Amino acid sequence: MKNLLKTSAQRRISIIGILRDFHDWQDPNLLANLLDCTPKTILTDVDAINSDWGDKIGIEYSKAKGIRLDSTMQNKIRPLAHDIMEESESFQFLEKVYFEPEQDAEYWMRELFVSEATFYRMIRLIDDVLEKRDLVLERKPFRITAKDERWVRIFYTQVFIEKYGLDKFPFDLDMLKVLDFVTAASETFNVHLSDRKKMEYGFLAAVGIIRTAQGFYNQNKEVFTDEVMSALEPLRPLAEAAIADSRYHTDDNWYTEVSHSLFLDYFITCHDGGSMKKDADAFVNQLVEFFGTPISEQSRTKIVQSFAQIKRSYDIYPHSRMILFNDDAFFSRTAQNYYPHFSKLVQQLLSDLEKNTIFPWFTSFYFKILRVVFTDWGELTHHLDVYATKAKILVVSDSGNEHGQMVMELIKSRFYYRVELNLYEGSVWEFAEELAKAEKYDLVVTNFVVKDYPYENSLMVDDFLTEVDFEQINEVIKQVK
Repeated sequence: MKNLLKTSAQRRISIIGILRDFHDWQDPNLLANLLDCTPKTILTDVDAINSDWGDKIGIEYSKAKGIRLDSTMQNKIRPLAHDIMEESESFQFLEKVYFEPEQDAEYWMRELFVSEATFYRMIRLIDDVLEKRDLVLERKPFRITAKDERWVRIFYTQVFIEKYGLDKFPFDLDMLKVLDFVTAASETFNVHLSDRKKMEYGFLAAVGIIRTAQGFYNQNKEVFTDEVMSALEPLRPLAEAAIADSRYHTDDNWYTEVSHSLFLDYFITCHDGGSMKKDADAFVNQLVEFFGTPISEQSRTKIVQSFAQIKRSYDIYPHSRMILFNDDAFFSRTAQNYYPHFSKLVQQLLSDLEKNTIFPWFTSFYFKILRVVFTDWGELTHHLDVYATKAKILVVSDSGNEHGQMVMELIKSRFYYRVELNLYEGSVWEFAEELAKAEKYDLVVTNFVVKDYPYENSLMVDDFLTEVDFEQINEVIKQVK
């Protein structure tokens, strides 16, 4: 939905997205070709990103190497999305029209302080964007609808999550009472939810409550078993408590709406649940077999449920959930960097599954599933490090064995299970005569230049390792793993 923004903002978001997908330095000319502009424009945008958004995202620039994303700041992408949406008239309108779906054009022109020409130019842009998501912006009054009300609720849930993150609840409801209802519902149906997922479903519940109160009802209700419906009934007191002391009311219609909306993507008992579980189990089993990493039943259940949720949710609304930034992609960027072989196998398995099931497991959900696996698989990174092939590193120092031990300790503290360290305890002159011993190591770390060193496995570092030194060591470790 970045097309709702100014051209310069669209391009800057695209620059961030491109650099997110690469870990190395990138030539500004490449980005200029991709974005149909000049290299000078790219560098101007980089300056603007660092100046205007520098407290949330950063891009490093080197005249010799090019540009790359500052990975230390990527977790601040959510506040950046909030700021961008807050400054956009289009996003302001989309949010406000959700809460006030009975207003006409004159009202919105006054509310947004825009002229008629500007307003209708904005409306045409919004029409184009919503059409791609099978949503409709109605006039007289202005409101967003769809042939399936669930699509509107899913769309708005993502808009609010991406703008406000999970630390602000932008609804006139008691957040804790809504979360009590979500938690109880998840426990009733044995759905494993992290606090973050509970908040996401809390947003969905709130959106559904408000839409129902506004008169927008779900016309495509799922037909659940009597067992499911009887399990829902005891949740009613918590559902009523969620809207107590608010301007919303409880009736049977509202209760049915919320019940059918909240975990609509988990009620899969009549929707190919068996084959989906089999596919997800096979996916996990192949990872376990290849890497030798154990997995608990609880972790397996969480991952299998996530597969089912992803498929069911896409079956209901087969459109991208992303508004401006793909939070899963930023998470996966670091995971791919530190565990490239594991990430590559996940990619391959999802590609194979996509071919066999004709479902976009890799094309649309690689980042999401990679995040699910790393997040829900208990002690995964620990086991990957413990069972992985260790990078064999030899440390040689001209400042004595004590200094060499310090360098080893610094490397060990950063990479721990991922390295096997050895110290050359002889003099540097003796080392110069015994270079053949260095060939068997993946990396030879020295703090001096070794004259006529015949191999390509050497790295000269500062006497006290810097972040650049650690990055270079990590690159070797990744290749070994």
